[in-house]
Amino acid sequence: MTCEIKSKPECEVKSSKKSGKEVRLYTDEALLRLTGTVKNHLKTDVINLFDNRYRINVWTEERRSDRLISHFQIPKSFFASLEDGEFIDRTIQPKPKPVGKINLFSE
Repeated sequence: MTCEIKSKPECEVKSSKKSGKEVRLYTDEALLRLTGTVKNHLKTDVINLFDNRYRINVWTEERRSDRLISHFQIPKSFFASLEDGEFIDRTIQPKPKPVGKINLFSE
């Protein structure tokens, strides 16, 4: 499911298979608390991966006079779970790279 955002986040709406009714899973404010504000914000994609786990991508668009087309980028991306209407960031942070030289052939 994709959530397009112009000025502020929109709520994801999901249809129940049994009743066909739409159910709101989270609020605009919950999404904004996780992503924060971003300069040149274009849209935010909220994709349900499985159960209550989501991939959230924040897109930006930069227009420059010296280019014919806009520059699109994803400056923020999250793997999050939805618990009690709030997003919990579950993104695994990369391990820090070791400082200095590593000799792979030392005895």
